[in-house]
Amino acid sequence: GVGVGALDLSDRAAIAWGALFVVVFVGTFFEFFRNQFVQATTQVQDWGHTLLIPIISGYFVYVQREKLALQRFAPSW
Repeated sequence: GVGVGALDLSDRAAIAWGALFVVVFVGTFFEFFRNQFVQATTQVQDWGHTLLIPIISGYFVYVQREKLALQRFAPSW
């Protein structure tokens, strides 16, 4: 893109699209995530572990990040 400050326009466009995606995603799934949080904190015996799953999954992705970065993206069906 055309250089403007520290970020060129392609970087700014990527940031804008990413921000738009986050806003739409949160707006779409806010009630679901809120309900999951309520269940995880009020019914700990059944749902308490659900808050840890994204953290553990993120850790495994982080540990394997170099191997994952080398993988070619392809459809799974």
